[in-house]
Amino acid sequence: MPVVWNSVSVVVAVRGNAGHLPSLLRALSHQDYLGAVELVVVDNHDQPVIDRCRLVAWPVPVHVAFEMRPGLARARNTGIRMATGDFILITDPEAQPDPGWVRTMVTALVHGGADLVGGQVVPILPAGAGPLPAPVLALFGPACWPTVVCELEAPGQLSGSNLGMPNTDEVPLLVDARRRGSGYHRHYDAIELPASVQPAGYSVQLVPGAVVRRPVLPEHLTVRSVWVRAWRQGVSLARPGVRRSSGAHLPGPRAPRGLPWEWLVSRGGWLAIVTVLARAAGRTKERALRALGWRREERPARARPLHQHTAQH
Repeated sequence: MPVVWNSVSVVVAVRGNAGHLPSLLRALSHQDYLGAVELVVVDNHDQPVIDRCRLVAWPVPVHVAFEMRPGLARARNTGIRMATGDFILITDPEAQPDPGWVRTMVTALVHGGADLVGGQVVPILPAGAGPLPAPVLALFGPACWPTVVCELEAPGQLSGSNLGMPNTDEVPLLVDARRRGSGYHRHYDAIELPASVQPAGYSVQLVPGAVVRRPVLPEHLTVRSVWVRAWRQGVSLARPGVRRSSGAHLPGPRAPRGLPWEWLVSRGGWLAIVTVLARAAGRTKERALRALGWRREERPARARPLHQHTAQH
């Protein structure tokens, strides 16, 4: 009996980073997966900026959707609804998936029995950045990763840059919790997803070997950028269902043994302090607003795709 390979839809949301799509398509065209792979691009600008005709030269089919309402989770949800593959993988335009990424994620979904899987995100530091402490690195990817497939232990391990799920009749959508109409892309929407799906009996697993590498730009390592990222991470970690285990896998600002003063006056040391303070401030403010009843509960919707599939491989 011939082997039937499942089809895969890779969903990316684009806002200000459309120039990275060719490198992502190049990485997808070098995957060792033998099944059909399509790329679903969600143009999340105020006006359409992505020309699909410029992307048709790649062997990976490209579908473009336009979502004018800003928000990373909202744009990704639009792509999830549009996906036609048996499985849906979510990543970013800047991501550089390893050649075995699609195969490893699909294998985990088919044989692991999970409803949602997460792969590892490895940050690529800019030249001259020097060594960065673990709290800063944790803003761009999980601080630690298992060597075998296992159940999710802490929400902080999950990243929206590397998610996978079956395209079934109930696809969990990401929580869209932007404040006061803000147009920024929230980088930690995936942290809140397990809090909504695990109580309903959904299995969430971490997959070793399913690696995407994501460049960290110099502007991402300014004090302001680090503060904003850490603040948003703290807000996400304070949400109901997330905060019970939110401290796990998020390292504190520990100085290297024997070099406390050198570390304290280093750029990496100060960024680590900024990270921990901002994360704590965001978490504290979010908890206070919820305690006062000034924050409504955001619950992810369920999406019924246009095409339903049954996993065969």
